[in-house]
Amino acid sequence: MNDKSDWRPVPDSRQLMVWDILPGTRAKQWHLVESAVKDGIELYLGPEPPEVATYNVGALKAWHKERKAKRVNIVAEPNDNLKRKYAVGALNRIADDLSRTTMGTRDDATNTAIWRLGGFVNDGLLNRDEVEQAIIGASNTNGHAGGNKTLSQIVRDVHRGLDKATHHVDWSEVDWHATDNTTPQRAESNDSGEPNAFERVLRLVPAKDIESDIPDWVWEYEGAGRIQRAVLTLFAGRPEAGKSTAARWFAAQWSKGELDGCWKGQPQRIAYIAPEEALDFVVKPGLQVIGANLDNILFPEVEINGEAVALLSGADEQKLSEQLLAAGVTVVIVDPIMATIGAKVDIYRNNELRQAVAPWVRIANRINGTVVGVVHLNKGNGRDVVASVNGSSAFGEVARCVFGFAKDPEAEPERVMSQVKNSCGPGNLSLTYEIAEEWFTADSGRSASMPRFTITGESDTTVGDILAAGDGKRRLSAKMRQLLDLVNSRSETGAAAVVESGIATSSNSASKMLERLYKRGEIDNPTYGFYCPKTTKPVK
Repeated sequence: MNDKSDWRPVPDSRQLMVWDILPGTRAKQWHLVESAVKDGIELYLGPEPPEVATYNVGALKAWHKERKAKRVNIVAEPNDNLKRKYAVGALNRIADDLSRTTMGTRDDATNTAIWRLGGFVNDGLLNRDEVEQAIIGASNTNGHAGGNKTLSQIVRDVHRGLDKATHHVDWSEVDWHATDNTTPQRAESNDSGEPNAFERVLRLVPAKDIESDIPDWVWEYEGAGRIQRAVLTLFAGRPEAGKSTAARWFAAQWSKGELDGCWKGQPQRIAYIAPEEALDFVVKPGLQVIGANLDNILFPEVEINGEAVALLSGADEQKLSEQLLAAGVTVVIVDPIMATIGAKVDIYRNNELRQAVAPWVRIANRINGTVVGVVHLNKGNGRDVVASVNGSSAFGEVARCVFGFAKDPEAEPERVMSQVKNSCGPGNLSLTYEIAEEWFTADSGRSASMPRFTITGESDTTVGDILAAGDGKRRLSAKMRQLLDLVNSRSETGAAAVVESGIATSSNSASKMLERLYKRGEIDNPTYGFYCPKTTKPVK
């Protein structure tokens, strides 16, 4: 036999492309070629001399003969049920192979998968929706969706590819006894009653069959649930509002089991994803300065061929979910969540963004914990925090709990944190917080100041009020108007009187509200701690 040292072998059936028709074979024989390669038969892609074609033909014939000797036969005219079963198995197998492809081969592999499935569509054994959903699922898994193309581009590729695929399946060439073809794991047997893979199943569920329940809350404030378990929560704010510092504070409290809620007294394990922050200079020191239990903090990393790459919600969902469950992680912080979506996703197209954010919703449910995503606010949209989130409205629609963070220019250094969405609980919470600098000594022995988030009390102002005001003077809130009426009705008013009236719940809060009215020029402050109606000089 000729020396085959310069011949190009087929290393893996998954690497066969549409145009990779092996010398000595026809395009319709790809089923047989795949089965032969999986059985360990050496076949070659090139070079082109006749010897390669002769070898491939001989190898396939010998393989056929051996299989026939073992009573493994080719079925010439299968019935429709067997064809459908084979088509579903091929769909599952091709989608699974596509999901394993790596960067640099995804475009070719996707086109090949679509072409191969086109024959089954043309024979009426698969419909276009089944192929579309299978390709989208595989593209989300391998990172093609979001990494190379948008979902809408992939959908267009599917239908264009199916339009171009005019061939039909040559059933005389199908090896029915290839293991993953005759008994595909997700294919339907004729009498099973189970749905086919990727088949949409609709049923009506009686309300009496649903077990009603009350949600668990991983954070409660003053006895009310604020962050719900098993859902996506968003921390939204403009730059320098302190939302990332707040996320680290919440992570630290959960790591120690010190936050009020269903985990009180039970330290939790946290996965902290911060692709835009330095772990050694920002994230770890920020956790250390507030006393986080570092044994419970994990930093997920992703590599391709030894090179660090960004974690992507679609491509890494399955593996991340598996590792989170294995490590007992119940809290995931994603700061910012936008960095995990992928450059090819159009964040202003609702459906595309939903597809990209949905993995975090599913992960929160799978770990039965919480995913907190940090997002940025745009300028504009008035007082509506959810509508101001950078991107389409999908962010606010899929998240069950949303908090806004903002600097309060009228009460520096205080800032305001407001709950603007709480699907299963009250949404009227507004708190003040401060970002103070605290001296910190790092593991290296060097020292510097680090920001520390501290909730200081309740606020009569909301983040929406601050956003609506912009750079101008904002209107008084209902509570502040009540306080102004109280001060104007008395000769002098102190914090105790404000608490007694029920406008404020503590002397500290009352004093801050009075001081805010004074700074706005609404009232006077004749003596320390006491305020009176505004006096105006008579006009001369």
